[in-house]
Amino acid sequence: MNCEWIWPKEMDEPPYGGSPLSRFDSFGGRPSHPYLELDTPEYGGKISREWVVEKLFAMAGIRLAAVLNYLFAVEQL
Repeated sequence: MNCEWIWPKEMDEPPYGGSPLSRFDSFGGRPSHPYLELDTPEYGGKISREWVVEKLFAMAGIRLAAVLNYLFAVEQL
């Protein structure tokens, strides 16, 4: 999921990709370029269209239900 959704391909291209030291100027360690904007239709829109957050919440709810059922189930001998 990280490679497909979280990290945009632009992060591997200049000026964001490459050596970590090349991303900062020599004065004060500030980035030498503006940060990558992630609130775009190509990035944020894809997550919204594919219902990624909602699917993750649903999966977490099912896992939580399984754990709670295990913890509170009455053993029948």
